[in-house]
Amino acid sequence: RIELDVLPESPEGSVAGVILRSRLATFERVLWRSLRGNLFFNAVDIEEDTIDLDVADEPVPKSVFVVFTHGGALRERVEKIAESFGASLYPVSDNPEIRSEDLIQVMNAIDERKRVLDQNLATRRATLEEVARDISEWIVAVKKEKATFHTLNMFNHDINRNALIAEGWCATNEVDIVRFALKHA
Repeated sequence: RIELDVLPESPEGSVAGVILRSRLATFERVLWRSLRGNLFFNAVDIEEDTIDLDVADEPVPKSVFVVFTHGGALRERVEKIAESFGASLYPVSDNPEIRSEDLIQVMNAIDERKRVLDQNLATRRATLEEVARDISEWIVAVKKEKATFHTLNMFNHDINRNALIAEGWCATNEVDIVRFALKHA
């Protein structure tokens, strides 16, 4: 296997990109026939499936490929064939120093995104733990509110007096206590 950061010294005839794994074999065969074997082709499967909204909403398996040819005309032909197969092409500089800088930038971007994802995961976990601590109190409060509104919905509304009228019963010896509670409320 070829490491992508160790490319030949003059990749002016090289094309690199990503293609659906299901199209890879046909893509290689078409390249081989159209260039009459004047190419070096290497592909590696990407371990994790990636989301491609042009193909589907769910993750799909893809492979990364690199094609080395002789000259600009063959390179253009490879690019056209790759685009017809729906491949995503990525520029590769012919300068090894620039390729090394690009590799460092990509690795830094990956590390930064991993840090952001880890921070988001930690924040989500902390929020869920806080909610888990308070959930029993919230359940009690919601049940009380629900019981209150359920009781209020049993009242009749008197439009003329702008009042709620409730009918009920109580023990005769507790009538004074109920009257006091109603006046106090």
